[in-house]
Amino acid sequence: MIDQSTIPLLSENAHGEEGNSFFHRTIPHTQLQIIMKQTIIRTHRKPRTRHFSFIFIALTGLSLSLFPACQQSQPQTGAHDHTGVGHDDHHEEEVQAVLTANQKALAGIETGYPEERTFFGLVNANGAIEVPPQSKYSVYSPVSGFVSSVGHYVGDGVRKGELLTRISHPDLIKKQGELLEVLAARKKWEKELARQDALDKVGATSGRSREEALAEQEMALARYKGLRSELTLIGIDVEKLESGGDLQTHIDIRSPASGRISQLSINPGLFVHPDDLLIEVVDGSHLHLELGVFGKDIARIRQGQKVTFQIPGQSVTYEGEVQQVSRVVDPQAKTARVHVHFDDSPDLSPGVYVQAQIQIDPTTRLSVPESAVVKTGDHAVVFIQDGDHFSELEIMAGPALNGFIPLLDSVLTPKSKIVTKGAYYVSGSMEGPREHNH
Repeated sequence: MIDQSTIPLLSENAHGEEGNSFFHRTIPHTQLQIIMKQTIIRTHRKPRTRHFSFIFIALTGLSLSLFPACQQSQPQTGAHDHTGVGHDDHHEEEVQAVLTANQKALAGIETGYPEERTFFGLVNANGAIEVPPQSKYSVYSPVSGFVSSVGHYVGDGVRKGELLTRISHPDLIKKQGELLEVLAARKKWEKELARQDALDKVGATSGRSREEALAEQEMALARYKGLRSELTLIGIDVEKLESGGDLQTHIDIRSPASGRISQLSINPGLFVHPDDLLIEVVDGSHLHLELGVFGKDIARIRQGQKVTFQIPGQSVTYEGEVQQVSRVVDPQAKTARVHVHFDDSPDLSPGVYVQAQIQIDPTTRLSVPESAVVKTGDHAVVFIQDGDHFSELEIMAGPALNGFIPLLDSVLTPKSKIVTKGAYYVSGSMEGPREHNH
């Protein structure tokens, strides 16, 4: 039984009609029935739809105002309070697995400890394998002639001095004949000069004859030296020619260096001139990498930074080091050239396209092997071992580098014993609800 209540009543405006404003009055309960009867009588006299709406609102407000009071008067029994002591907003239980020694052995589970490692930022770049200009040899014929033989293909390896091709021409024989003629004339005038010297000693000749013999001898010597040098330059064995008089019908074109043939522009029977490129040989012992780095990144590149690169379609990773950085940006490609030397001597060919990563801004962080991390959606976890018990711990992982993942935020320490192999087996053995902490 309620003695007094605060109930909403309808107020009348100046014209005698009910308004929309509410006010509260404290009235005895015995008057409530009188007010409701008067309202019903008034409604029968002037039936309007909104009058019933106001009545419903008034009664609803009354019931709602009474209901909480009744609830508060009843004692709370059997209610489960989730906000009491010992409860959090997120009800969590530790996720654990218990594995015997046999289970761990069969699953291949191995454990280890986090370790400090150096990680880098990466600048991506594209480029190609190249050789310095002094390692690229272009082979020409010193004379015009016909190609008489070709014994190699593009890509073949050759040694310095190895025969590449032969060139033949009638003019070669003519030049050698001229040398033999000049050689004979030279010997003739040397003898004549010696005879004139002997006659001059006894006064049997004039000084003029000796001078003429000396001049002819010197002219023959000059002509001989010129022809000899010319024939030696084009590849004629002059020593053999002078000693035996055997004329060569061709000249041998030999490799100027050890390397590989990168270009071959001849075939047997082809007539070539001295300005025609015959063969190109590349010495691969001085290969290097030329990268193109975008202008926005070039200020971060410095000599001595480590570089890793791969040939598209291959799984092998090669390493090198920045040797020189150009600060001139190509206006077309929008890149600057970065010269990289290899750490070893990889068996690569000039012109091969590569994709490279330049390591910048080194930092040292605690890290775990990639095999120790289990990723589910946006979450990454590791598993801590305590005897036969394994518990799950969420980590904030950075990008992997060389098989290790840096820990950006974690409670792990270098003394935390974690699963390094078989982590997915441990994950499948976990019991209890999983709710990740953030």
